[in-house]
Amino acid sequence: MGNEVTRRDRKVSWRRIPEDIGRALGVGVAEPVCAVVRCHWAVNGETAAISTTYLTNKAASSLGPAAGLSAGDVGDLPLRALRADPDGQRQPAPAMEPAAVNIEVGPPPSSLARGLRLAPGQSAALVTVRYDDPAARRPAALLVAALRTDLFRIVVTAPAASLQPLLCGNMSLLLAGRDDEPSYLRPAGACAALAVLLQLLFAQLTLALAGCLVLIGRLTRWPPGWLLIPAVAGFAWVLAVGPRVAVAGYVTAADLAIRRLTGPRAWDSLPATLARWRDWLPAQLPLGLVAAAAEASVAILTGLTGGARPYRPGALVTIRRAYLIGSIRRGELATADGGRIGLIPATGRPAAIGWREAERGVLCTGREREGVTATGLDLTLAAIQHCKTVIIVDLAGGAAAAIGSACVAARAPLRCPDARGRGYEPFLRAALAGRQVLMFPPGRAAPAVARLVVAELAATLRERSEIGVPEDCLVWINGCDAVEPAGLRELLAAAGCCRGTAIVLGTASGRIAAGLAGQVNVIVLAGQPPDGFANSPQPTELLAAGRDGQRSLLVREPRRLVRCVTVR
Repeated sequence: MGNEVTRRDRKVSWRRIPEDIGRALGVGVAEPVCAVVRCHWAVNGETAAISTTYLTNKAASSLGPAAGLSAGDVGDLPLRALRADPDGQRQPAPAMEPAAVNIEVGPPPSSLARGLRLAPGQSAALVTVRYDDPAARRPAALLVAALRTDLFRIVVTAPAASLQPLLCGNMSLLLAGRDDEPSYLRPAGACAALAVLLQLLFAQLTLALAGCLVLIGRLTRWPPGWLLIPAVAGFAWVLAVGPRVAVAGYVTAADLAIRRLTGPRAWDSLPATLARWRDWLPAQLPLGLVAAAAEASVAILTGLTGGARPYRPGALVTIRRAYLIGSIRRGELATADGGRIGLIPATGRPAAIGWREAERGVLCTGREREGVTATGLDLTLAAIQHCKTVIIVDLAGGAAAAIGSACVAARAPLRCPDARGRGYEPFLRAALAGRQVLMFPPGRAAPAVARLVVAELAATLRERSEIGVPEDCLVWINGCDAVEPAGLRELLAAAGCCRGTAIVLGTASGRIAAGLAGQVNVIVLAGQPPDGFANSPQPTELLAAGRDGQRSLLVREPRRLVRCVTVR
């Protein structure tokens, strides 16, 4: 709007990209990483836009000075390259062509909203452009930009011939790399139209019942499994009247229609046939219920009924969710092979971390320190209920009462060394040998004690791993930003060599969390990510999942991302 737009900073990284971006670029999970260029743009010194460009390995190499680029070699990513013409001259030619664009206005993901400094609920313009390689006719790059609507206006100018294939209104079509052919021209749409026409002639009641079932499903938002009820009712009705009678009644309308339409004076006899509808239409009902339920389920599952809507949880999910909420609030956090950290609302199942997953390290982080403490506390209480050896270094505070109550309920011996840390070595070895709960409370000398305990634990775990003795223990360091990162990395490495040892680290510092995220197997984000964590090269799907009152669980091996709500 007349102001100068400048690039404030720029960051290039080579890493694996989210699954939906990978599908858009045709990059598989096992294929090489892609170049990701993230830029922040400013208008008069104020952050106005954030752009992220994803390039395939081949596209990034062709745009740079040589193949095998490093992050520092990627330049300004020109979209034009030199191409030799028949006269030997090297003329600029497009290295990539825009193939699809999507523009929408709405609240951006939380990480982008913070980067743009938007107020809660404020909208931004989200522009996504896919570029194709003109030679290979394959996707080569994807540009995603978020712009502040109060500082930018968007004007799309294109020739009339190219406007229709370029613009598409559905983001899923863009990311899936599909064309924007109307649904009624696709084979599935043509088959559906033919099926409706045939049923209108020969199975009118089935068509009406299928339409009613689809309408009921959309209004009530029940999962498609409810269609088993009319299907089973129709099947029972068929058995009651007899299969032969039910089939004969179902085909009566088709027989009448064929005889009337192919006989002499067909159209003159049609009104008389319709007037006798009480004789042939109700006979379709037993088999019509079964056929209508099957037809409605196919229409719903294939998306022929329109856009998908979130289903209402069924009775089983409601009962399971109520039972799980009650058990978690009673303090039952242990599972068969791990601990619960929340509830998945859509399924009513618990979000849990297995001890085998936690052996390679768990990082609990978030913007609010209370949420970080509560997440680590849930895992610690589950370990106490499993009668594991538990070593707690509580630098942030707030866990002593819950730990004491859990030890009393589980009849686990609780030891609390001197607050100054004097003589902690015997306590450590006794706790490891006797399955005790050892807790170092917060205090003035707690950071110094924590550093000593971390070093002693790392040495002890390495000794146990050298002689092949596994440990069944959990170490929780709450407020680990007070310990040197090098000591934490040494502890994680030592725990990785000693089977059965889970290290749980909790911090509300984005800088510390970003440095430790690559060292652990499990990341639990409690609420919004801390400042500085979103700008680090962390998984995009984890950062986009951060919501207040929720926890996002990312497990690298085996790969899974779970969003859950807190119950306690």
